[in-house]
Amino acid sequence: FFLSFCSFFSVSSLMQLLLLFLGVVGLVVSYDKECSYQGMIYSDTGVCECFQCFSSGDCSTVDANCIVDVSAGSPGLYQEYWYNDPLNLLKESSDYRTPYQEYIPYAPDSATNSSIPDGIHKVLVPQIQKVHSLYKNAVAEGRYIVPAYGCTNLFTAAAYAFSEMKRQETGDPNYQVKIYAKTPYYNGYPNMAYLFPGRMNFTTVEDYCEYDDIMEIVTYPNNPTGDFHTPTYPEAFHVYDSVYLWPSLVNYSEPLDVDVVLFSMSKATGHAGSRFGWALVKDQNFANLMADYMERASLEISVDNQFRSLQVLKDLTNRPHTLFEYVKKVLQGRWSQALATLAQQPDRFKQYAVPGTFYMLIECMDQGEKDNCYNTFYQNNIKGEPGPVFGLPNSYVRIEMVSHTPDFKIFMQNMNAMMS
Repeated sequence: FFLSFCSFFSVSSLMQLLLLFLGVVGLVVSYDKECSYQGMIYSDTGVCECFQCFSSGDCSTVDANCIVDVSAGSPGLYQEYWYNDPLNLLKESSDYRTPYQEYIPYAPDSATNSSIPDGIHKVLVPQIQKVHSLYKNAVAEGRYIVPAYGCTNLFTAAAYAFSEMKRQETGDPNYQVKIYAKTPYYNGYPNMAYLFPGRMNFTTVEDYCEYDDIMEIVTYPNNPTGDFHTPTYPEAFHVYDSVYLWPSLVNYSEPLDVDVVLFSMSKATGHAGSRFGWALVKDQNFANLMADYMERASLEISVDNQFRSLQVLKDLTNRPHTLFEYVKKVLQGRWSQALATLAQQPDRFKQYAVPGTFYMLIECMDQGEKDNCYNTFYQNNIKGEPGPVFGLPNSYVRIEMVSHTPDFKIFMQNMNAMMS
């Protein structure tokens, strides 16, 4: 048996299994040796795909003066967990792909009905509820679950649903609503509202007397600060953006119990490329209106996205906290390094975000750099996200903390050089 077991797995696979049993696999970062540990070989291409600042066939060349991109929030850190997880070596690749003979017709239109799910939703809906029940970040039992292509798609669906609900209530086919978010806000919010000219306007004004026509997006927690925002308009219709509400990123005390709350695989498990998110909705009519938008925009959500997400979500409940503890520990180490570097010039830079979260939010304090903090970092080979994207002045820049480890090391090298 041992010989047949060894012949089935590679030496590196067996080594990682051994590390698992020894309990030390948690923080091992081990990319493909063939890629100089600075890239990965994907099964579909068979060649090295190098990280940002590395090139050549085996990723051994460090690109001189590379501008490391830490602007987007692409969760490479999470990929390290999944890549080095020995239990993944025991899974067939088909576990993450819909079998070719299954789910060929269009999926049944029952995603929003949590009491009578059909098709893949028979297992996906209860699995989503199980995840929330385990991690206690939101009330999912008794909610209608609306799947979508990531959280940005859900924002758009919620805005459409609110607008349509108000037109139904008033009988006015031209009724316009306001989409409000407190500054700083995710840059996708205004873009969402611009998709519906004549239906809605995006605003950050905080002194409206009327609230009936306001849908407020409550960032809980906020991107880019990590703070928990409370509603500015308590009587408005609230949609909670809670994609970062996981124990790997923030501390929370009780499940969120609100009318509409949005989540995504991207920030939960790092599977941003799968483009899958879901809304937990109390009111069936509002859930149906969101689903109506999804049908108009894309007919339905890819069953392959849902199938892959189902398998990953099962891992969150089969091995509780393993992923989240890994991410939290790595982020704590990264934040410690970054804050120590910024502390070298406390009068030049000020950091506002909650330590341990997805992003740093840095303000340039020097008079010569306040007009364009983004450019200050860019000139030092660091590409962040400029403050105005989030409704902030040019003196701010956002920096992601979840890139692949080789890229993060380049970022730290460049930031240390800024301080010298």
